[in-house]
Amino acid sequence: MWNAFTSWLAGLFGGKPAATHTSARTHRSTPSASSPARPSSSQTASSPSSSPSADLHTNPSFTEPKSALPSGAPAPAEAQQAGSTEGTALAAAQPATSPGHSSRLYVEHHNRGDMYLEEKERELLARICARIAKKDLELPQLPSTSMAVIDMTSKNSAEIQDIVDLIESDPVLSSELVKTANSALYSGTEAAETISQAVMRLGLRNLRTLMFSLSMRSAVLRDKRLSHYAEEVWRQSYSTASIARAIAKPIGADPDRAFLLGLLADIGKVSLLAMLRKEIPKGTEVSPVLVGRVFYLFHETAGARLAEAWNLPADIAAVAGCHHRYEENPRDPKDAALVSLALRLDILLGQDQGTEYRSATHAPEMDYLQLSDEKRREVLDAAYTAFTQSVTAE
Repeated sequence: MWNAFTSWLAGLFGGKPAATHTSARTHRSTPSASSPARPSSSQTASSPSSSPSADLHTNPSFTEPKSALPSGAPAPAEAQQAGSTEGTALAAAQPATSPGHSSRLYVEHHNRGDMYLEEKERELLARICARIAKKDLELPQLPSTSMAVIDMTSKNSAEIQDIVDLIESDPVLSSELVKTANSALYSGTEAAETISQAVMRLGLRNLRTLMFSLSMRSAVLRDKRLSHYAEEVWRQSYSTASIARAIAKPIGADPDRAFLLGLLADIGKVSLLAMLRKEIPKGTEVSPVLVGRVFYLFHETAGARLAEAWNLPADIAAVAGCHHRYEENPRDPKDAALVSLALRLDILLGQDQGTEYRSATHAPEMDYLQLSDEKRREVLDAAYTAFTQSVTAE
């Protein structure tokens, strides 16, 4: 039932996720004399690491180049997470018409990413660094009705009629809910014609997940500027959530909870997109290298702050603020490791890295979670199936 529900969510949010980026622009600006050539498509499509056991995100010996940060600005936490090789690992694969066939939208987790920034981009990065150092972040608001419903459904004492009354106050939300209740997954012998009937048909657990998904998508896609990057952030969030849910059972975690952890892990990118929109003059072309660098350096810092502003549950907030360095997560390192693994597998599946994907049985998250060989293979099989479904869902 849950597999069917999340597959239906993919359909609700635009049919095939694969179709959303086929016309995304590829940055082709001429590098300045003082800047090295930017990574070519072949470079950016390289495997995440040369060793099957190498971490995509961690390298304790790496230090962020001082030139990238304004004077007095603290080094971002993510600056200690660079990949262990000269090659690049990408934040996410662009949705493709079939699993493994993708083109890249933004470069992330490049351990020498600043080398590929042009002078104006360095200046913009420095401004964002300075703002984050002062905790001056853009904090987009979530739809108030959806968040109120989420809060009510998380309480054991929730009254169904109170939830119904709240949803009825929002015509758009009411329409989405009735549409869901009458979808192929939930439709009964008679159509759900009222909000009360729709809520009873879905159940509180599925209602809560639907509210989170609608809210997250709304927050990511509400602004048309940088829309191609925003759509890819949404694709990655949904794919990571689907993979996290699929691998939860062999890992010994709750699938429903894993889905939400994966869905909201990278909410910091919502804040960073809002900052980029504000800092970049209208009509200015934004390179994938710059977007990826901003995401790489600050998405966990911004995620922790945005989770606080959105008043998200403590377990979700902890993962949003620290998932790549999962062993340092202050609340539940295993939650963070599960999400980090889901992100890793999404990257490898999107890049069509068959050999690398099979070698992910040796991923450090697998070791940290102390999975048996059988469970590791089960995780890879489950993740592949989930990725395929999220890409091809109607």
